[in-house]
Amino acid sequence: MSAQTSCGALSAKELASTPPPVVVVPISRWNRIAKRALRFAIRISPDVRAVQVLGADVETENLGPRWDELVERPLRAAALPVPPLDTVPSGYRRLFTPLLAYIARIGDQYPDRDVAVVVPELIERRWYHALLRTHRASVLKTLLLLRGGPKVIIINTPWHLAD
Repeated sequence: MSAQTSCGALSAKELASTPPPVVVVPISRWNRIAKRALRFAIRISPDVRAVQVLGADVETENLGPRWDELVERPLRAAALPVPPLDTVPSGYRRLFTPLLAYIARIGDQYPDRDVAVVVPELIERRWYHALLRTHRASVLKTLLLLRGGPKVIIINTPWHLAD
């Protein structure tokens, strides 16, 4: 059967029986890009998990001690669900393998739900500025497409940099 084969109309019963996805937001450090991605994730699902891979980067600050101040208190005050911050230890400069393993564990933990990965990405105004930046978001999206499986949804959240 081809992907273009008709499968019938969308029904209210299908929508009512489909639980919202578990949303995973990878965060390396707290900045406007991470804040925007987390804000978006909270709007699309009540079950959000922020994940930080520690040890993958020299400049990564452990957000655990500040998570209450940065995220938990403001969301509780707004009566919104509070996402936990899961930290994943990593060997020297290994980011993608521990992150993909974490996403696979979430998928195993919730076999009846999709796992949506919100990938925050900085978009440069000029094409040549992009050459100077790391391309972690692009690599992560490619790895998720290749290894994520059929229950993994990739959501790109671009942050456009102004001049």
